Amino acid sequence: MNSYTIEDFRFELEVLQLQDTKNAKELGFQTKTDWYNYIINQPVDEIAEAIIDLAERENISAHIIAKYFDKNNESMIMRVDRLLNQKQESTISKAA
Repeated sequence: MNSYTIEDFRFELEVLQLQDTKNAKELGFQTKTDWYNYIINQPVDEIAEAIIDLAERENISAHIIAKYFDKNNESMIMRVDRLLNQKQESTISKAA
């Protein structure tokens, strides 16, 4: 039986949100738009990867978690989509 609760989920998501904000501020970004424009073009997006991992671990759609992560805009949904598409392309390439 899984003892992971909704409170655990909320806490984990809040930690990811705080880390994402910290990352953006440490690199000098002042707006979410500027941060998104930067991170979407980086080869590694640790926060989006963590959301996908959380989704897989808890059997929840990564898109639902991304939407909850970023309630007022869809930047995390697009970040997660990019990684999911990369994983899918990698899987297809390996199968070919």
